[in-house]
Amino acid sequence: MSQISEPTLPIENKIASPLRPDVGLSVLWVGHATVLIQIHDKVILTDPVFTKTIGLVAKRLMDPGLDPDVITRLDAILISHIHLDHFAYGSLDMLPRSASLYVPSGGIPYTPEFGFSELHA
Repeated sequence: MSQISEPTLPIENKIASPLRPDVGLSVLWVGHATVLIQIHDKVILTDPVFTKTIGLVAKRLMDPGLDPDVITRLDAILISHIHLDHFAYGSLDMLPRSASLYVPSGGIPYTPEFGFSELHA
């Protein structure tokens, strides 16, 4: 089993510019449960995990397919469920606050003040 202190394996071709100016639909798997979806001019990110661990226990084996700082525009962040491998506080800290954050019903008490434009359950 890999130790958390061991480095993750790098991605040879990280996506540097994930947003497309003229697209109807683009779906980009970033890693684990993280998917970047672009529908025309709307950009949605699901279950963002950009940290070196998945949850508090499992070490990420490969780097994510893109760095969060290349997501220059984000309309919504969707959290599928409140487990730490899908709802990573450290990863949410890396994302633009202009996005709306959507969590499952009953998830708001587990959501600290991140400062996103809107919070929905």
